[in-house]
Amino acid sequence: MGVALLATFYGLQDYLQGRYNHDLLLKISLLCFLGLTVFITFAAFAVTWLLVPRGRVLYRRSGSENLALFNSIAYDLLSPNSARVRKKQEGQYQPCGTLSLVIFDFDGTIADSAPWFFSVFNGVAAQHGFRQLSEAEGQELRSKSTRDIIAALGIPRRSLSRIARDLRQRNAAASISMFGGVAGLLEQLARRGVDIAVVSSNAEANVRRVLGPSAQHITYFSCGVGLFGKASRFRNLMQGYRKAEVLAIGDETRDIEAARKVKITCAAVTWGYASQDALVKAAPDHLFNDIPDLANWLSGNTAKAATAA
Repeated sequence: MGVALLATFYGLQDYLQGRYNHDLLLKISLLCFLGLTVFITFAAFAVTWLLVPRGRVLYRRSGSENLALFNSIAYDLLSPNSARVRKKQEGQYQPCGTLSLVIFDFDGTIADSAPWFFSVFNGVAAQHGFRQLSEAEGQELRSKSTRDIIAALGIPRRSLSRIARDLRQRNAAASISMFGGVAGLLEQLARRGVDIAVVSSNAEANVRRVLGPSAQHITYFSCGVGLFGKASRFRNLMQGYRKAEVLAIGDETRDIEAARKVKITCAAVTWGYASQDALVKAAPDHLFNDIPDLANWLSGNTAKAATAA
């Protein structure tokens, strides 16, 4: 690179001073200059791509808010006077054990949406041609894995995306709130400097609406996920983090399956869609029966955490 730069500089200088009266040297100098420019551009891009792995995650995400989010993170990374850096220097952020990223499922984990789901279920079943359920049958299915539920209802895999899209549209007009204590849990994690992601089959607009002011604590939104597509979203979000510092939290067996595929710790919660029996069979690393227990464990108090057999 240095040779090319010197050749370009001295070659152009000689040409402009009239020492050479032909175009060959100018062409060589211009080629050197062009090669140097391409090399510098490629090197800068490669360094950025390798040293800022979260940029790869943001690059894959879609949505109008991404540019502002990218600018905010870039400012935090590059400016020594940014708010996040100042807070860490002042000790306002304390590490949450060894966790750097916590990935939450949304429906059934953060949002109390199961009553709404069962209220619209038979209407969705009638529209898409799969089996309708009585209340007792619905409760019985909670003890099965996600794959077994789909088989029991007779839903073709090719119809899953269409059904999910219908549910997202219906959800937009639903009155759903977060479980009590979740807002405080999210704030606690954010104040301790832990990055929080929400990975959901639901639409981002629906997720943000239910979260309300708590949305400010979410670092990454990865929504509109296919029913069995969470593992790839987990993998994208994990870039830039060590696996040992990532935790996935969900209420269904497919959440546990996704965490297993990417080899990260998973915690299951029993206040959502799947029953405790179904979750225990899926063998999560940790199982929680209420939000205070989860909050205490995330704070470093593991005495109340029930480890699944």
